[in-house]
Parts: sequence; C-alpha cells; structure tokens
Amino acid sequence: MSEQPSFVAGISIPQRSDDAASLLQLSRNDGYDFVITDLPSTVASGPLAPNNGSVRKDVTSLESKWWSTSVVGQVAVRAGQWEAESESNMHSEDGAAAWAEGSGAGAGTALIEALANHDTRVRLSAEANLKSMVEWASHMSIPAVILPPIPTKNPAAALSYARVLSNIALQCSATNVQLWIRTPLTQAAIEAFDLLHRRCDGPSNLGVLLCFHTQLEPAQAGMSMVLIHKSVGSNLKAVSFVTSTFLTNKRGYPTLSKSHQIIFTELLRRLGRTLRVIVEGTPMHHPPTAEANGLTGCLAYLQYLRHLRSRQEVAQILDTEESLLEASYLDHLQSPLQPLGDNLEFQTYETFERDPVKYQRYKLAVELAVRDGIAMQKYPRVDDRGCYGVNVLVVGAGRGPLVRAVLSALAAVNEDEPSNAIVRPKIIAIEKNPAAVLYLRSLQSREPSWANVVTVVECDMRRATSHPILRSMISNAPARADIVVSELLGSFGDNELSPECLDGVQRCGILKDDCVSIPQSYTSFLAPVSSMRLHSEARAQAYSPSNPTDGPAGQPCGTLRAMETPYVVRPHAASQTHVEKPCWDFNHPKQVDEEKENGIKSDAAAAMSTTSNGNINGSQSVEAVILEPDNERHIRVSFSYDQTHGAGSGCGYGSFDSAVAAMATAMPIPPVTSSDNIAGGPSCGTAVTVHGFLGTFHSTLYQSPLPGNEGNSSVISIAPTTFSVGMFSWFPVYFPLREPLHVPTGSTVICTMWRKMDRSDDGGGRVWYEWCAEIVGKDDDVISASHLHNPGGRSYHVRL
Repeated sequence: MSEQPSFVAGISIPQRSDDAASLLQLSRNDGYDFVITDLPSTVASGPLAPNNGSVRKDVTSLESKWWSTSVVGQVAVRAGQWEAESESNMHSEDGAAAWAEGSGAGAGTALIEALANHDTRVRLSAEANLKSMVEWASHMSIPAVILPPIPTKNPAAALSYARVLSNIALQCSATNVQLWIRTPLTQAAIEAFDLLHRRCDGPSNLGVLLCFHTQLEPAQAGMSMVLIHKSVGSNLKAVSFVTSTFLTNKRGYPTLSKSHQIIFTELLRRLGRTLRVIVEGTPMHHPPTAEANGLTGCLAYLQYLRHLRSRQEVAQILDTEESLLEASYLDHLQSPLQPLGDNLEFQTYETFERDPVKYQRYKLAVELAVRDGIAMQKYPRVDDRGCYGVNVLVVGAGRGPLVRAVLSALAAVNEDEPSNAIVRPKIIAIEKNPAAVLYLRSLQSREPSWANVVTVVECDMRRATSHPILRSMISNAPARADIVVSELLGSFGDNELSPECLDGVQRCGILKDDCVSIPQSYTSFLAPVSSMRLHSEARAQAYSPSNPTDGPAGQPCGTLRAMETPYVVRPHAASQTHVEKPCWDFNHPKQVDEEKENGIKSDAAAAMSTTSNGNINGSQSVEAVILEPDNERHIRVSFSYDQTHGAGSGCGYGSFDSAVAAMATAMPIPPVTSSDNIAGGPSCGTAVTVHGFLGTFHSTLYQSPLPGNEGNSSVISIAPTTFSVGMFSWFPVYFPLREPLHVPTGSTVICTMWRKMDRSDDGGGRVWYEWCAEIVGKDDDVISASHLHNPGGRSYHVRL
C-alpha cells in the first residue's frame, strides 16, 4: 500500500534527559518521532526542594510546536537531585534515605513513597513537587507525562498516590495532558493500576506505559499473554523497552528474545494503530558500522522494532483496506440506528455496500434455497420450455445490493443449463425510504438485468396491504413470495427490529406457506468486556445533546441516560474477558399451529375484501386480525471463572485467536500468595474489572433441509468464535455498566437481560433492553451487583 505503516516511536537517553532540544535534533535525524525529557520542579522551598543550580537551555531553544508534538515529559528522581533541608525533619524508618538517593531504574519511586511520609512537611513538599512538574508540562503544552510506578509494597503510598493523581488528572483534563504510569508486565503492577484507576474514579486521561526492563523466560510466555490481554483493556497508551532488554545477534545488532517478540507482536496486532513505542537507556549494542548507530547511538533499536512492525502477521491486521476504513471508528461510540423511525443517508448505504463478504453469503444462501426448491418441486412451471417461476420478495431493499445478490444467485443456477434458462424470477423490491426508492428506480431503468424482472415498490414492509401491487400478490396465492430476503439485522441481531419487521411481512399474508426466509434464524450473544476506554467514552456521552438535532447548544443528556444506552462500537482498547454465550434466537417465518393458522387465513381473507374502488375494507385489516407474536425475551447468562481472561477473544471483534488462547492456557496461572496481594484490594493478576458487555450475533442465512445436504448452508457472524472474516458491516453493541464491577479470582459474572416492548393504539410502540450484572463468589454468595439499567426504557428505546 502507498501509505507508510503506522508506527510512532520515542527515545529516552538518561544523559540527555534534561536537554530536549539537542536530543530531538539527533533523534529526528534517526527517525524517532518524539523524545522523553525530565520535568523540572518549580517549587522554590521545602524539605525536598530541588537543587536548581543548573539551568535548562532547551526552554528557549524549542518553539511551542515542538513541545506540543514531539516531547513527552517524565517525573524522574535520581541520585543527588534532591537535598533535604534538615535530616532531623526526616525519619529514617519512613524511607528518607531512599528518597534522598532516588530509585535508579524505578525513577521517581522515592517521590511517590514520600507522599505517605508521616512528616507533614515531607509529605506536602513531595505532593507540591509532583504537581509542579505536571503543571510545567501543561504550561509547555507537552501532550503526555510519564509518572513513576505504583508502589505495590507500600499500600499507604499507593493510596496517597491515587488521591494526588485524582486531583492532577482532573486539572489535566482541561489542558489535554495524558498521564502515563510506568507499569511493568507483572501481576501485581497491572492489578495495582486497575485499583488506582478505580480509586481515581476512572479518568480517561490516566493510562499505562507498559515497561519491559528485564528478560522474559520462555516459561513465562503464557502468563505474559494473559497479562497483555488484561493490559489492553487498561487504557494502555505506550510500551517501552530498556536497551539492556535486547539480546545481541551474531552481527552485533540488537534483537529481542523469542518470548519478547511474541509479546510485542501481539501488542502491535491489538493496539498497533494507536500504541506509542519507546526505547529507553544508554546504547548497549554497537553494530559494525557507524551508520547503523545513528546520531543517537540507538538507531539500530528503532530499525529492529520497525522490522517487527512490518512482519506479515502484523501487516495483515493493520495495513489492510478494512483497517483503514475502521480507523475513525475505533472506540468511537455510536447510537444504534433507528431503521423504522429514520431513513438512512446515502453515505451510510454506500459504506455498507462495500462489504466483500456479506453479499457473497447472501448470494450463496439464495442459490442454495433455489436449488433445494427445484429439487423439492416447490416451484410451478411457467412456460412450454418447463422453466420454473420463482417469486422473490426483497424487503428493505435500500439501494439494491440484495437485489444484485439475488440476480447473481439466479444467474448461477441458470448456468447449469446454459441453453435453457431453468428459472424465471420475479423480484419485488420493497423500500420505505423515498430517496432510496429513487435510486432503485434509476437502476431499474439503467440495468438490463433488472428489466421485466424487478418491480420496485415504495411502502413500509409491515403495511403490504396498503399498496395495490402487493395486494394483488396477497389475493393471488401463486403470486406470493417463495423466498423473502432481508438485511434487517443489527449488531445484536434483533436490536434493529428485524423480528417485528419480518413478522409484519408474514402477517400481511404475502408469503407462501412454504416460503423460505433469508435469514432463517439469528442468535444474540453476550460477553463481559474490560475496557477503561469504552467506559470513559460512555460517561463522556453525558455531555452530548439529548436530541442530536439540537446541536452543541442542546440540553445534555446526563450521566444516567448516557450509561443506560447501548452503543455500536468498534472495540479496540478493550479485552473480552470470557468467551461469548448465546442469549436468545429468532426464527423466520414464524411457525404457528394448524388450528391457529386456519383461523389466520380465514381472517386474512376477510380483511382482504375490497370496496368498489379497490381499497382495503376499512372495517378490519390483516394486522388487526392476526395476533402479535411474542418477541419479548429474558435470559440469565453465567460466565464462569476463566484463568486466561478470554485472551483468545481479543477485543471482542474479530476471529477467536486459538493460538493466543493455547499459549495463555499452556502455563497454568500460579496460585496467588499473600505476598502477591495489594493491601486494600483483591488478589492481583487473576482478578479483572468488567466495564460492561459486548453484544454480537450469529445468523444462519440458509440451511438446507434435504437429507445429505446438511453441509449446504450459508452463515454470517460477528461473534468471535464464529466470526465471518472480512465482513465489516456490523460492529458489536456495548452495554455499559454505570459502575465497573471488580471480579475477584474464581468468581462468576452473571448478566441478566430482558428484551421488552410495548405498542401504542396508533400501531407504533417501542422496543428496549434492560440489563444488570452480579458477581458471585465460589460459595454462590453475591459479592457485588450493578443497578438495573434502563428500566421501562427510560433512557433508550427503538421506535416501532
């Protein structure tokens, strides 16, 4: 492809950490995109006041455009940087010595430890210094600040750190400064960040910088894959490799161990579009040529990491046309369509029609159905050549992609007998959108294959008796539909009212008794998801206008409504924590018992009586005499503890990755010991936080009923375990939880969901979902529970 692969890399060299100007000049020549610089403290006094003897020259050397695009700040405390005003004011038993000496590789840890010092002056000075560094970064418009790691062995300091960060994150939200916390790939560190993030009330600008600073043993690969899966849902912003982590190949160039390569490749496959990569430390490798070292001495590290990015297993995920189309949708919440209440826009139709898989599957389904119909002698002969007459009803025809799929399928059937067309179709395309009808009629007049075959009808498919062409079909049994084709499915299967629409078509009496529906059935699936990003995005919807047509000046919808609305989303920074499970299904056409069917037929005939001017008798209608089917549903889905946390399911969109799942399962997770626990929080590593549920669907478009033809079927699916590769017409539905639920080790997640509906006297009505969640312990005791979301459809519904 012509565009350069996405890969944004930064560099941090300790010897140049206080001179962003010179480091930036050198690094850009080597191809790095940004540099890391130490943040100065502007606090002038206190027990921990910095030694301000040196003056930073880069402040006057760089224009603001470089500070705002190419510099990331870091809070770092090194040996000798801080001077205590009075040793007597610091108590050695509280870690004063550690504070004075700094923390070496764990830069800034001493500063965080001091936040819990019981000497008030030390504690307040540490807090003031930390805040002043971040404030200076905001002043310079630096886009991100790297913060010290969470002290997992000091619960008091971890709690104080959360308190200070809660205030800093709120201030930084106004200046758009991101906060990246250094987090090693360990159980304790990732669980510590999850706890801190919850304590800070889930700020969207607080994320993870995943640090690799030690070698990874092959035996740790399985556990590492589980931790990578968890960290993706933990607002992972960047990843860093210390130069000492790299091995040396035979030619003297840096390389990563096989385990690190696997981990980094998985990170790129999952988050490569947005992930920042950082090389940290003094150059430790010396390739044979000076050109290979570059001006920074770290060019070889960047070239190697770019090489890993260009590998086929990464490029086939990140550099495809589908990936480019998805880019603007990643983690972007959209309200589900209101297909009956609103008409789709031209561009929306155009986007859906680009799907290379969906319409091929529809074509196959129609072809299989027609071939089976011929084999079962369902179709009448319509001329002296013995051709079969097949009536196909396309409901919700849009701009005609389903009509094209039907025509293509019938052409494929007829190719079996090139000298004698064996199928003569009649296709009725029903569409309610006037603008789309105009497009269909243009195609009808322009496309030769449509002439004398396709009839375009403008009406609501549920009101077939209102149109004369459709009334004539209803009154003439042989003219009724042999096959009804629709693409009314939503991301959750039924959430765009496919059941109500297709039931309405059936109630009109326009289908033959043995009519085949494509799709024949569809099943909704649910799975828990851990995603700080999606939860933050949902909360941010509270500030969006209640009515989109009101624009920015409209009344905000508020937090309650925002967190009780399901959203269509292409999940990216998300981790599905369990394999999805089925909720409910719908089948079409609906089957009714013989006695009821006879009653319906007689009532439908009465309703079809016409007056002299050809109008339907106003005394009754088909819709009135046929009972409404029960499309309400209720399910309680239980997700048992999974030690891999659903690693193979990825973000919840795309095919289930069996290789990742096998790797995650290969090494059993070791038992959690008391030393692994974080005080004030649950056992680390094997716990997870659930931020909501992802809804997907699996649909059987057609399954042959003939003995021996069980393999003749056509399906489409966005459920990970049966995902239709290459299909992008649907993204999952995200059902948020108002408050995230922490799931301790061994606990079960239970989701209860209802599909509810009501109808109004004028034929309208609503459909909505209600949902809640519970966390159940090993002894079936309820550990925690969510609110019931959207009771009575108070926050969200779909209009009938």
